[in-house]
Amino acid sequence: MSHPILQMLVPIADGIAKTFGDNCEVAIHDLTHPNHAIFYVANGELMDRKKNDNLDSTFMELVRLASHHQDRLINYYHFENGHSFKCTKVLIRDENQKAIGCFCINVVIDDYLKSKQTMDRLCHTESLDKIKLEDATQSESENIVSDLVKDIIINTYEDYYKSRGALTKADKIDFARYLNLKGIFQVKGAVEMVAELLQVSKYTVYRYVGENHSTQTSNKG
Repeated sequence: MSHPILQMLVPIADGIAKTFGDNCEVAIHDLTHPNHAIFYVANGELMDRKKNDNLDSTFMELVRLASHHQDRLINYYHFENGHSFKCTKVLIRDENQKAIGCFCINVVIDDYLKSKQTMDRLCHTESLDKIKLEDATQSESENIVSDLVKDIIINTYEDYYKSRGALTKADKIDFARYLNLKGIFQVKGAVEMVAELLQVSKYTVYRYVGENHSTQTSNKG
């Protein structure tokens, strides 16, 4: 069951999508259920997304946001599915300031870019690496990142456990593969968290990822 705050945002998502029309995708991500993170999406065909799809490749940007005390990325450029998008992401927090979701607005700007001289102000975008970050101490950043990543790891594990019961070695390998694909292991301390959760050594976690990678390589061959 998704958080009531996310449910309350559905009419707002619909309102925004209808205001901007078919060229505007609006999505609500539920970070408490990483395996089926898209809680709601309007005009999802623009990015080939639908309800219950899992976290996309921009997840690490959410971690980056939280680590620098910024809960939003406004008007950045993104290209996907043959379209240029003007995008905004805003983290959603509950009453305890815990990140539980993300509200995303993605507007196709292909036509605007063709008329950029007259529409330059509307189409102005910044690359993600140029967005100014607020100052934050290293210790504060690590704590915030760890909390968010730990929630994702635990929530993903619970999704696996509920659907499978006791995890077999194959389940653990698949679990490690999923987290690795989402970039979780790029965050310091994530491997140790997973190892503790699975009751194995961190070297076993590395081996799980390696075994899966080897299996995928051999299958492609």
